[in-house]
Amino acid sequence: MRTEDLQIGDLLRVNHDGLCIKKGTVVTVQGIDGSNNFPEKGLYGVADCRPLDESQVQGGIWLDYLDPIPITPEILEKNGFGKFEFPNIEKQHKWYLPLDTLSYISLWTRELNDNSSNGWMCNIEKQPAVSGCFMIVNIHDLQHLIKLVEIDKEIQI
Repeated sequence: MRTEDLQIGDLLRVNHDGLCIKKGTVVTVQGIDGSNNFPEKGLYGVADCRPLDESQVQGGIWLDYLDPIPITPEILEKNGFGKFEFPNIEKQHKWYLPLDTLSYISLWTRELNDNSSNGWMCNIEKQPAVSGCFMIVNIHDLQHLIKLVEIDKEIQI
């Protein structure tokens, strides 16, 4: 993880034991400090993180100890996306999130050419004029795209 890849409000997961926040905890980024480095250990940059689990305390986490959260169908359902299956195409489906009567977000899976992982294609139709197709691979990428087109939508994990 790099400071350039993060924004305030991003959702990430702690991947390391022995920190002020337990391994596996989902956190929200509250601040980013790219100047806080520990080169002897190969650690560069810290994010001030608030756990979604309110029984834990907020604290600084080295960026290497944070992982992106992959997009899953369960997360999409929890956030109001509805599934549309294509009857004539095996294993192809889209997920739609209506924003208002004229605007929506649609997501569909796409296998990457290097076979390293699956990505999600995202199309945002926001009336009157914003539309586009973007490749995203995790939750904080989706959060960034939604903010980019000025949609007020908080993603829940």
